[in-house]
Amino acid sequence: MNGPRFTSALGPELERYLAFKKSMGIYCDTRVWYLRSFDRYCTQRAVDNLDRATVKAGFLP
Repeated sequence: MNGPRFTSALGPELERYLAFKKSMGIYCDTRVWYLRSFDRYCTQRAVDNLDRATVKAGFLP
């Protein structure tokens, strides 16, 4: 498989999001870095759904 690999339960959705952006011609290494970091956060905490609190905690220091 080409591109980033995600390990959390949200991995397939993150992959679809990146594929969608790529289909629009949008490429961004920074986006992948942040999503991998968020994916690690979700894996470590066994997160399996998105809500506002999870997103804020996963992306904000």
